[in-house]
This record gives sequence, structure tokens and C-alpha cells, in this order.
Amino acid sequence: MTPATPPWRLVSVDSETGGEILVADLDARSAEDGPCLIVALGFHACVDQFELQRFRLIAERLHARLVVVETPGFGCARSRLLPGERTALYRGDFVPMARRMLKAALTVTDTPNGLIGYSLGTSTVAAMAAVANASQPGPRLGILVLVEPVAVCPWGLNGLVLAARWEDRWIPQHVAENQCVKGAVPPADGFPQTRRRLDLALLANALRKAALPGNVITASPQLEHVIVVQGDRSRISRSRDLAVLLQTLSLAEVRATVIRASGPHAFWQSLPRVTAITDELAKLLGVT
Repeated sequence: MTPATPPWRLVSVDSETGGEILVADLDARSAEDGPCLIVALGFHACVDQFELQRFRLIAERLHARLVVVETPGFGCARSRLLPGERTALYRGDFVPMARRMLKAALTVTDTPNGLIGYSLGTSTVAAMAAVANASQPGPRLGILVLVEPVAVCPWGLNGLVLAARWEDRWIPQHVAENQCVKGAVPPADGFPQTRRRLDLALLANALRKAALPGNVITASPQLEHVIVVQGDRSRISRSRDLAVLLQTLSLAEVRATVIRASGPHAFWQSLPRVTAITDELAKLLGVT
């Protein structure tokens, strides 16, 4: 399932435990000083052709380099969460896992200037920003794009499960919209080679703990612009949570902008809808 040639790279950042992470490097910059953004994926997403077609589209429209990092425990690499990462996630703390993922990304590029995350990935990139922006020396990650943030306010278990089930019903419809895109790739049949149930359960449960705003506060001294993308019918990224996040950013004196996307949480699976929000993102980033 994993091609032997770039843009795929299997990065081992912990040789003692063999905790390997798959990284994809998609470079569509027209100049070396173009945006370079690290990407974290959503739940049950991995570095495969279906996911990468979206990020190729984004890279091309932003004239950017995107470094896509697979989440340990699910995907094309034989990865897993490490014991300390599992303990932290049980408390809702994404930082130890994010530190290892950031280290993997930095083996591919040492000049990132921002991050993009979707759903679960918004918690990952917020933690990455906290790690990077609080360390000396280290990359300064000034741009933070949060697509459908979940872990802003605490969730009850039943509430999160019911919201996720409601959202899942829309995925086939939004994937079907890709039929109008020449060369679009459908989702792969079945699960990838790595599917660690305990790790997935810990990742999902960690979203209930609402650690994202705290990590944004930690990263805030170096943040220049936080862009929040929210579906106008989303039940996972709630309107009241957005208000809390925007208030947090205001108190931290961080510039914040909201992009409204058409559809529920699943709009991210539709290439036409992703194109529309990417064009808005390009304007905000001053990309021409």
C-alpha cells in the first residue's frame, strides 16, 4: 500500500521502540520562500492516495509545501503510540505524541512556518505549535489552520459518539462529489495495515478533555494568525465552541479569522468544497 518512492517517506524517530511514522512531502511552491505547512490528519485517516489528493490540491492552490504526518496507531506504517503517549492521552494531553510527530516532520523539512489540522488533527497541530513555539531553538510556527476543531470544550461520551454517528452518515455523499474531479481517487477498501484499537480509543477519548485552547495559549507568543474553518452544519465542531476559541485567541491577542465552509463535518471529504475554502485561505495568506 505504501509506494517505494517519494512523496512517501517512512521516518523512524524512536529506534529503540521502532515507533515509525509515515510522512508525505508534497511541494508545489513556485519559490523557496513559499509557505511550508505541516499537516495532521483526522480520525481514521492515513497517508494514502485518497487523503493525499486533497493535500496535493491544497499545496497547488497555495503554492505551498505540505508535509503530511500520519498519526501513530493507524495507517500505512507499522506505528503505535508509545507508553508515555498513551498515558498522556488518557489525560487528554496530545503533547508527547505531537512532539514525536513534529520531530518526524522536521526530518523532512527544517523550515516550516505553519500547521494545518482537521478534526482530531486540530488537537495534534495545536500541541505541535505549543511544543515548537515554546522551545529554543526551534521552528517558529506562526500560522495555525484549524479545520473543524473538536476539543475546545469538554464533551460527554454519549454526546461525542452521537455527534460522530450523525456526521458519518454524510461521508458517502461528500465523497461522491469528487466524481466531477478528473482523476479523483476513491477511498481505499478496508483498513490499512495498522489499526491499533487501544490507540484509537485513547485518541478519540482524548478529544473529550478539551486541551486545544490551552495549547494555543502556550503557542500564542509566536502565533501570527489562527484561521478556523468550520462547516455551517457541523455537529462535531460546535458554534458555541467556536465562540470560546475566538475569545481565547482574543485574550491572547492573536489574530483570528473564521472561514465558513458549506456542509457538515464531512465537507473535508469533498474536493470541490476543499477547493472553495482553499481559495479563501490563499487570500488570507496573501498567496497569488
